[in-house]
Amino acid sequence: MVQKVTKLGKRSSAWFAIPAAIALGVATALLWPQSATTGVLVANRDLAAGTVASNQDFSVARVRIGDSASLYLTKMPAGGVLVHRMAQGELLTRTSLAPSPLKTTLPTVLQFKDTLPVELRVGSSVDVWATEHADGAEPTPIALECEISNLKSESSLGQKATSVEVNCLPEFLPNLLKAKATQATLALVLQPTSLEQ
Repeated sequence: MVQKVTKLGKRSSAWFAIPAAIALGVATALLWPQSATTGVLVANRDLAAGTVASNQDFSVARVRIGDSASLYLTKMPAGGVLVHRMAQGELLTRTSLAPSPLKTTLPTVLQFKDTLPVELRVGSSVDVWATEHADGAEPTPIALECEISNLKSESSLGQKATSVEVNCLPEFLPNLLKAKATQATLALVLQPTSLEQ
């Protein structure tokens, strides 16, 4: 008879231990400090392998990834090509991009009489826009994602001008040469960084 009472006591202790362990786990989860969020690039849409990644395809999202933060990209490198398919909402890892063998740029010198953006620096990424000298002509982009490689201010007969050397993809070279030949009005539009978007 005594043995039965002893066994019942052991079972009662076990039943009390289970809720206590659950309560302790819940309290730990609620009181444990949350890891800080990190801004990483996330695909805005489904992207096929071989796509040249650009700022238009990705946006910055704040996520909790803890010690894994170094595995993901926080800024878009120039000329990267996706090595695998990406789904919308997927985080961009460092191993997802490979350097593009087609990222060959050609230098072109452009002349500007108007004031350029004060933030313009060597290394800035810009789009080149042109407005033809015709009635009703509107500015249109003629070269995208060009890199500023040199800036030089000149003064002649009391007029200031700035020579800007831009490195652009070969596909935009005909547009730039045509705009220079027709003396179209050119403008540089700074591209925002991924952190500013």
